[in-house]
Amino acid sequence: MSTGVCSSVTNARRKRAQVVQRMKLCTVCGVVTSRAGSRCTEHARQSNRSRHNALYSTRGWQRLSAHDPLAWHVA
Repeated sequence: MSTGVCSSVTNARRKRAQVVQRMKLCTVCGVVTSRAGSRCTEHARQSNRSRHNALYSTRGWQRLSAHDPLAWHVA
C-alpha cells in the first residue's frame, strides 16, 4: 500500500515539473507567458519594417523631419 502512495506523490511531482517547464517569463515585463518565444503578446518582436514604420510615423519624428536638415549644420 505504501508503494501506491509513493507512486502517486512521484506522479504529482512529475506533473508539477512539467507545468513549470511550460511556463515562461517575458524578458521585458516578467509576466508568465506560454508563447514559444521569450516575450508576451504585448512585447512581441517586430520586423524591421514595422519598427521603422512605428518610429518614423510618430508626431515627434514627423515634426523633426519637417525642418530643413541643412539648417542643422549651418550653426
